[in-house]
Amino acid sequence: MRIYHLVSGEGAIIFSNLVPKSHYYNLYRKCKSENELINIDGKNYRHGKIVDNDLYFYFLTDEKIKSSRLFKEFRYVYLETLKQFFNYRKDVIQQSTKQANRILHNIVSYNAHTLQAVYSLIPQDQFTRLKTKHLKEIQEVIVNKPEKAAITLLTILKNNNLMKAELSVFNKLYEENPDMIYLDHPIHKIVKLVINTYWFDFLKKEVHINITSCTKLVHIDYESFLASFVHIIENALKYTLPRTQFDIIFTIKNEFVILTLDMISLKMTQYDFDNIYEEGYSGELPKSLNKDGKGIGMYMVKRLLELSNIELTIKNNVNPSNAIVEKGISYENNQFIFTMPLVH
Repeated sequence: MRIYHLVSGEGAIIFSNLVPKSHYYNLYRKCKSENELINIDGKNYRHGKIVDNDLYFYFLTDEKIKSSRLFKEFRYVYLETLKQFFNYRKDVIQQSTKQANRILHNIVSYNAHTLQAVYSLIPQDQFTRLKTKHLKEIQEVIVNKPEKAAITLLTILKNNNLMKAELSVFNKLYEENPDMIYLDHPIHKIVKLVINTYWFDFLKKEVHINITSCTKLVHIDYESFLASFVHIIENALKYTLPRTQFDIIFTIKNEFVILTLDMISLKMTQYDFDNIYEEGYSGELPKSLNKDGKGIGMYMVKRLLELSNIELTIKNNVNPSNAIVEKGISYENNQFIFTMPLVH
């Protein structure tokens, strides 16, 4: 028999098989030594309490450990094992809390942007006055401001896609058995669906989007690809040089559909290139310009795409003659290449 009781400096029980108000609990309370041999009802026990940094540990055994040295070794092995479990559990909790806070922060942020777009079309205080004429008043605003209404709708769709991306990360990457649905999808249609919600934003930057045709189907998990693609387009919008061309090119090679995003965007350093898939990493230049991403990140993008059997390749400075410095900021010709299973 072995009894262990590990407590934090604040008195919180970390690991314990010591039953409160039991016979052994009384022994624990009375124990004043690090190593003591006791006899109760003709049976020998050895127990002891020690302090390890800010942890308090009690150990008791009825095994025939005659020497103090062997008991100390026994107790040490138990303590170190429990400490490893404790540190692992703490890391898991911290990581889970960090990811949950990130997802919550981003979803709240996207929702705020959505509400801001709606209230820029229809002021918030106007909603409180509408009452029974609510629908009619909104219809009049849409009729009188069709362009602004269209922009608001695109903003809502864009932020909705970003929120869905965050939830997809949670559902796909943090569940023990993620719900992966592999079906045949028209890849051109999915890409257009995302691009259309960003079209006006690219237009404001005078970035011309050119999309080649493609009638092929790919066998993928729709949600995983959509979440990843939305994140990359969101960043492309931020990092692409204004008044340039953004090419979206489809090609077929062997058993795959190759989707290439070709753009003139912020220069990637070698350090960026080496660390882009590290969790929490932001590019050096975007960070210096306060344009580092707040979305799911390339670490999550890569994992989501792998779940959907999609390979992502990033190429920087593919055409050095296109490199340019504007307003002191370096840009170059970068490509994001998706290789997806082709359906025949």
